[in-house]
Amino acid sequence: MTSDAPGWEAIDARLAELYPDLEPKHYGTLHRFTLGGPDPLDGVSFYPRAAPMPHWHIVGYGMSELYAKETEDAEHSGWGCWSPTWTGLQGAEVFAARQQATGY
Repeated sequence: MTSDAPGWEAIDARLAELYPDLEPKHYGTLHRFTLGGPDPLDGVSFYPRAAPMPHWHIVGYGMSELYAKETEDAEHSGWGCWSPTWTGLQGAEVFAARQQATGY
C-alpha cells in the first residue's frame, strides 16, 4: 500500500526520531490553498523544547512536496531550501502585528 502523503510521513518520521517522547500540538487547515482555500500551509506542528532555553520547534507542512513528487529534482522537495530570510520576515510580521495590537 502506498501513502497518500509520503512527504508528510517522511517529515513526521524524522521528527519522531528527534522527539521520541513528545506529542506535538498540531493545527491543520480547513481548506488547503492547493485546493482553492485561503490557507497556504496544510498544517503546523509545535514541539515544546526546554534546552538550551524554553522554546518551541515549529514545523510547517506545505513548503515541500507532501503528497506527490512534483518536480524532476530528486535532491530537493518543494522549494528545496530553508530560507532564514523568509523566516525572519515572518518574525517581523508577527512582531509588527503584536505592536499594532498592543501598542508596544
